[in-house]
Order: sequence, then structure tokens, then C-alpha cells
Amino acid sequence: MTVVDDVLSIRGLRDYRLGDDGVVRPGFVNRTLRLSDIERAWFLVEPFPALPIQGFKSVAHTYFVFDVRDQPPITVSIEARRERGEAFNVGNGLLNQFELMYIWATEEDTTIKRVLDQDNDVYMFPLLIPKESVVRLVERLAATTAELERKPRFYNSFTSNCTSELAMAANSVRPGAIPVSIAWWLPGYSVDQLYELGYIPHDRPLEEVRSRYYISGIVRQIHADPEFSARLRASLTDEPTPP
Repeated sequence: MTVVDDVLSIRGLRDYRLGDDGVVRPGFVNRTLRLSDIERAWFLVEPFPALPIQGFKSVAHTYFVFDVRDQPPITVSIEARRERGEAFNVGNGLLNQFELMYIWATEEDTTIKRVLDQDNDVYMFPLLIPKESVVRLVERLAATTAELERKPRFYNSFTSNCTSELAMAANSVRPGAIPVSIAWWLPGYSVDQLYELGYIPHDRPLEEVRSRYYISGIVRQIHADPEFSARLRASLTDEPTPP
């Protein structure tokens, strides 16, 4: 991955697809885009049940989606690198048993696959931040990805997880943008924090906002449409305009 002047080049953008037979097939593509063509950012949340505790909603995975003018969106998901046959475990994550990886992928890979293959709930919130900040955020994420290629780090469930890494990237763009809070370690609370900070729509009660930006239902309906990304966004159009 390189950034030269205004051009971001991604070699091996992950593009896993779920086939009609229900089998996920791996794939990778190369993408080149101008940073100035990045139009907006979305914050996605994928809650997980914390069994055997019922109603405990603090466990989740979070990731970014970036819209690009005249190109399909790109996504960035920060995860633990697992070896074949190795399952994720929070305890092992606390003990630095996994390497940290920044996955750059297509929307079909990260969002459609999570909904259809893993049958998970996903929420997609528009981030109400200026375009300049979105571009700088992508630059920061790209720089960190390149740094990890040169000097790998461990994933840590407490200090270097999906949400704390995203928050630190945001704070590198604008210091203090995301204050340290419980949401850094319990990502299920990240929506609450962004709502309070005004980074996602906050013109109605939080639970109404959650309901408005729940996308699993529409993803199941339109996942096979060649215009999937455009139709998904068309269903989420009544949010406030970013500054």
C-alpha cells in the first residue's frame, strides 16, 4: 500500500464473495484512487452476544467504510490475525496471542458477508465530519497499514482492538476528537459515544437512530443487485448533511 501525492494504491484489496451455493470464495483486487475523490465515511457496528450473559450489549466489532467518487466503496476493518483453524478468544487477545492486521476490503467482503454468511446484525452510521477530515483519516489508516508491514504489532483486546485503533487514528487527525472512554474497550458503547459527541446523526433519540441505521434487513434484500452500494445508501438518505 502506498500514498504518493494524491494517489492511494492498494495492492490486494480483499474481495471475498459469498456464492449462490453458500460458499465463501476468496478473492483479491488491486485498486488505485485519488484521495480527493473520497467523499464520505461511515461507521459500522456489528454487535455480538456475550453469552451466557443475556442482554449484555457491550461486545461488538466496528469498522469504517469510505465512499469514493465513481468507484465502489472501500472498507477498513482492524482485526486479530488468526492462523488457519484458530478461533478468536478475548482472553488470548489480552495475552497478545494474535498479530494485529488492518484489512482493506470491498463492501461485499466486509458487509454482505457478515450479514449473509455470518447472519449478524450490522448498523451503518454516517459520520458527520468534514471531507478534509475523512481524507486525512484514510491517509492515517494507510500510513499505519504500511507501518505494520514493516514492523508488526500484536492485537490486544484492551489496548489495540478494532475500536481503540480507529479512535487513535481519528485522534491523530484531530487531537482529542475521541476522548478515552469505556467504548475503547467495550465497542458496543461506541455508538453511544459518537452520538454524544455529535459525530453521527443525533436529531432524534438514540434508539431511533439505531433503528434508522440498521442495515441487515435491506442487505439481505438487495445483496445480489449490481447497484448494491448505491441502493444501500439510497435507503439511508435522511441524515443531516456533514459540515
